[in-house]
Amino acid sequence: MMSRTGNKAFTLVEVMLATAVLSLGTALIYEAFFTNLDAYKRYRLSQELWPFIGEKVWEAQESLSHFGPQASVEGSGEFVSDNRRIPWNISYGLIGEAEKHALYKINFSLSSGTKGLPPAVREAYVLYEKKEE
Repeated sequence: MMSRTGNKAFTLVEVMLATAVLSLGTALIYEAFFTNLDAYKRYRLSQELWPFIGEKVWEAQESLSHFGPQASVEGSGEFVSDNRRIPWNISYGLIGEAEKHALYKINFSLSSGTKGLPPAVREAYVLYEKKEE
């Protein structure tokens, strides 16, 4: 008859500890994956929306540079992307005025469309040259 001198089985504490370490590793990998997925979605959305933002700001700059205080600038609307409606808003105000010039500041904001993310914001300036009468 052989006697057993060493225990070759895992204890319950060792199994529980290994399970806890494996669970922690899985949770960290899961969190990293979804953080990267969210960053990719934000990047893709920004690549899609920046040309639209640039166009709206350019339209406001053109209108203000030609017509000054009589300019008509579209103030708000929605951009549709992947069946989502993303609201945008544009405003402008007079910063300074001189004898022949007026300086306007244009503020554009676009909702990120994703909960918890800040809106995309762009500012621009335009100089209006007053016409001599």
